[in-house]
Amino acid sequence: MSYYGVIKEIWELDYSEFRVPVFKCDWVNGNAGVHQDKMGFTLVDLQRIGYKDEPFIMAAQARQVFYVEDPTGSRWSIVL
Repeated sequence: MSYYGVIKEIWELDYSEFRVPVFKCDWVNGNAGVHQDKMGFTLVDLQRIGYKDEPFIMAAQARQVFYVEDPTGSRWSIVL
């Protein structure tokens, strides 16, 4: 299962010997806020936030995407 979100803060954990960057995100609810259209594009509703009890991800686990507003004027955004 893929998770989609928006980075809100970037933290750097300093352990003296090494540092670990982590992202604090607002995650889209995977059950109600993500679907695929008939053309195969993944759409997300960035207003349907979920997983509030686990907002962090290690930077090494992330992949960069960007969101384009759906031209139909709906609340959905296309993941690219």
